[in-house]
This record gives sequence, C-alpha cells and structure tokens, in this order.
Amino acid sequence: MTLKEYRAKAREALTGKYWGALAVCLLVSLIVGIVSGIGTLFETIAKNNGLNGVTGTVIAIVGAVFVTNPLIVGLNRYFIKSIKEKREVNDLAYPFQNGFSRTVTTMLLETVYVMLWSLLFIIPGIVKSYSYYMVDYILAENPQLETERIFEISKKAMDGYKMRAFLLQLSFIGYYILSIITFGIGFVFLAPYLSMAMTVFYDDVKKSAIERGIIQPGELPEE
Repeated sequence: MTLKEYRAKAREALTGKYWGALAVCLLVSLIVGIVSGIGTLFETIAKNNGLNGVTGTVIAIVGAVFVTNPLIVGLNRYFIKSIKEKREVNDLAYPFQNGFSRTVTTMLLETVYVMLWSLLFIIPGIVKSYSYYMVDYILAENPQLETERIFEISKKAMDGYKMRAFLLQLSFIGYYILSIITFGIGFVFLAPYLSMAMTVFYDDVKKSAIERGIIQPGELPEE
C-alpha cells in the first residue's frame, strides 16, 4: 500500500466512528496525565520540603510501566478492532485483564532496548524504535506470545518497512504544523486519524509477514 492508501483507509475506517475514537484518545491522555501529574506532585512536595525528589521520579516510572504502557497497548487494540468495526471502550482494559505481566515486561524491555541503542547514537536508537514498531500491536492482539518471539516477529516483519513507517508519520507534517499554530489543540483532533493510519500500516505489515512466513498460523489473527 502507498502512503496515500494508508491515509485513505484510515479515513474510511474512522467514518462514523471518529468522535468515539477521539473520546477514547482523550480518556487515555487524561489517565496518563493524571499518572504523570501524581509523580510531579510528589516531586514538587519533596523539593519544597528540602527533600530529595526521587520518590516522585519513582512514582512516575512505576506509573509509566504499570499504567501508561498497558494503556497504550489497550488503545492499539481499540484501533485494530476499529478497522473491523468491532471496537469497544473496554478494549482499553484488555491488557490489564489478559497477559498483564507479559505486557509490562515486554514494553519495559522495548523501552530499555531503545534507550541503550540511543546511548550509542541517536540514529541507531531511531532505527531500533522502528524495528520494534509492531511490539505494542502484537501485544494488543496476542499477549500470550513469548516476549522473545514478539521481538523476533517485529524485527523481521519491519525489515523493509521501517522507512515507510517513518515516511507515513512524516506525511502528517502539515497537520503537525497546523496543530502547533493552534497551540496544540490540533493535536487533540489529529490523534484518532494518526493512530488509525499507523494501525492500518501495522495491519498491512502483519499481512505481509504472514505471507512471508514470518508469522506462523495461530500466532496472530489473520482477520
């Protein structure tokens, strides 16, 4: 599929479902903001009392690992199912009810791997982030897969697709500029469209990976 086709299919998938998707994106942003805010609050209180703000930092990290990351996986599941018109708001809770420990561990390792590669140079870190692009989505569809296998699928499936993922995100640059001009308000309304476009991209790469034999029967749903 071309970049234009990804965006077109994303718009088609959002037809009649845009406002629901927007509400879900706002809900996730609100929860993430609250979790982050709690950590910041504790850090501020500690500093105002002449104490080390490490507690706030720890709370922020714990919140990201155990709340934010699973929520991202849940949001991905919501958008994956939106392509087939089977999405539900409670999809956000799916990672907390199915394979929670696997999701937490895998997402944490993904973050660590990208950070370690970024310590070498920025470019390798960026490249690795695209190599692991499918990890969050695979967890959204089958959190029972072994962590090592999830990374293996993502790295092999994204071979030849990393630049396309980057260009697809870059193709929204006009919307990014408009969002900045509107003091960030535009990002709120852009979120469902961008999320759906990247989900459509994932779906296309997954189908290609199945055809190439990278994904074995039963590992991920084909429809």
